[in-house]
Amino acid sequence: LRWTFEYLKELKENGKDKELEKIIAKDLYYAYQYAAFIKQRFKLGEPTIAKDAYYSYQYASFVLHGEFELGEDAISKHAFYSYEYAFFVLKKPFPLGEPEIAKERNFAKAYTQNVLKKDFYLDDNLICKYEG
Repeated sequence: LRWTFEYLKELKENGKDKELEKIIAKDLYYAYQYAAFIKQRFKLGEPTIAKDAYYSYQYASFVLHGEFELGEDAISKHAFYSYEYAFFVLKKPFPLGEPEIAKERNFAKAYTQNVLKKDFYLDDNLICKYEG
């Protein structure tokens, strides 16, 4: 895979070769690295990237510079990435990630103060009080 990735980087047409892209798209690390290299959406690799919270967040943040709906399920399973995704990428609440955020006191507080800017409730239970 590394050879394929390096070869794609050397190609003259923005590193694009459809057959080699199919190979890269199947590997999580190289699918993300390739998208970061070409500095644009890599649709073929998105289903692979979307399986992992870290790479989904990185892809949304540094490649798409915005929402990555396909990766939100993976992101939502981790308090840290859910908070980071809400605060830095979406710049608004991320309800799908709130159950995990609610489990981690520090992230719940940061989410309340920096994203919600109001009391944080989940299933009618107060998770964290807004101190604004």
